[in-house]
Amino acid sequence: MSRSKYRKGAKAEWELKRHLEANGLYVVRSAGSHGLFDLVAIGPKEVLLIQVKKGKGRERPPVEFREKVRGLKGMKRVRVIWAHKGDFGWVMRDV
Repeated sequence: MSRSKYRKGAKAEWELKRHLEANGLYVVRSAGSHGLFDLVAIGPKEVLLIQVKKGKGRERPPVEFREKVRGLKGMKRVRVIWAHKGDFGWVMRDV
């Protein structure tokens, strides 16, 4: 991955992290982990496992991602989220 793509992605992760924290969630960023999730957000009623994407054409998760997280969907109070920056702010979709 080029350094500029990494920086854009990291900037988007920090931006969403601040947005979620401003809304009362405790958020951990898993920088450089190359794992399934970029952010883990913990609220009073649920845990959000978030993959953050930057740029056009990233609105829907690929099939491979959906298959990898399939087992997590049945867990109580855990939501798997695919987030991207839309024209009017953050769009967060359940996977």
